[in-house]
Amino acid sequence: MSVCSCEMTTAARAAFLWVLPGHLGAATYNTTHDSETLVTGASVLVAVFGLLVAGYYYHRNFRLSRTIADRAVKMEAQKLLLEINKALLADPSLFAIYKTRPAARKLSAASPELFEEKIKAFGFMMLNVFEIVLAQLPPGPERDVWTRFFRNSLDLCPVLGDLLTQSEPIYGEPLRGIYLDWRANTSGTDKSIPPTPPS
Repeated sequence: MSVCSCEMTTAARAAFLWVLPGHLGAATYNTTHDSETLVTGASVLVAVFGLLVAGYYYHRNFRLSRTIADRAVKMEAQKLLLEINKALLADPSLFAIYKTRPAARKLSAASPELFEEKIKAFGFMMLNVFEIVLAQLPPGPERDVWTRFFRNSLDLCPVLGDLLTQSEPIYGEPLRGIYLDWRANTSGTDKSIPPTPPS
C-alpha cells in the first residue's frame, strides 16, 4: 500500500511539473501581450496629440503670415500713392489731368503737344498704381476705398478712360473689370466731387 502511494505521488508530481511550465508560459505571454497593447495605445494617443498641436500652430502661423503679408501690401499701396503725390508736387501742371482744374495747364511752359504727352504719361502712371494695388490688396475696407478712389478718378480724369479704352488688353483683372463696370454705369455717377485718396 505504501508502495502504491509512493508511485502515485511520484506520478502526480511528474504531471504537475509537466503542466506547470505551460501555465507559467501562458501567463507570461498574456502579461507581455497586454503590455505591448498598452504601449501601442499610448503611442497612438501621443501621435494624435502631437498632430493636433502641430495643426494648431500651423494654422496660427499661417494666419500670422497672412496678416503680415496683407499689412506689407497696404504699406506698399501707400508708398505708391506717395509717388503720385510727389509727381504732382514736382510739376503742379499735372493737376490738369483732372477736368475740374483746367487752369493748371497754364503752369506748364511746354508746348501743347508736349504737355498732352506729359498728361498721358502721368495717366499711365496712375493706372499702373491702381493696377498694382487692386491686384494685391485682399478683400476688405482698404480695397473698397481704393476701388472707390479709382472709380472717382475715372469720373474726373477723362484721360484715364481714354487710355484704358485704347490699351485695355494690357491690363488684367480686377482693374479691367472695375473699368468695364464703371463704363457701363457712368450715367448715374456724380462727377462734381474730387477724388479722395485713401488715408
